[in-house]
Amino acid sequence: MIKMDIDLSTKEEVELRFNQLCACFAILVRDKTEPQDVYLELFYVANALKEKYC
Repeated sequence: MIKMDIDLSTKEEVELRFNQLCACFAILVRDKTEPQDVYLELFYVANALKEKYC
């Protein structure tokens, strides 16, 4: 497994990572490649966290 160093030291970096997660979940839901209900819930969780912390 490859380890990535992800910088979350600034609000901009946190927002970028949340946006990446939201985009990933949205694509999975759109393409129906995964169980829609699970990823849809995670998509909403990511958006709620973004609104609260970004």
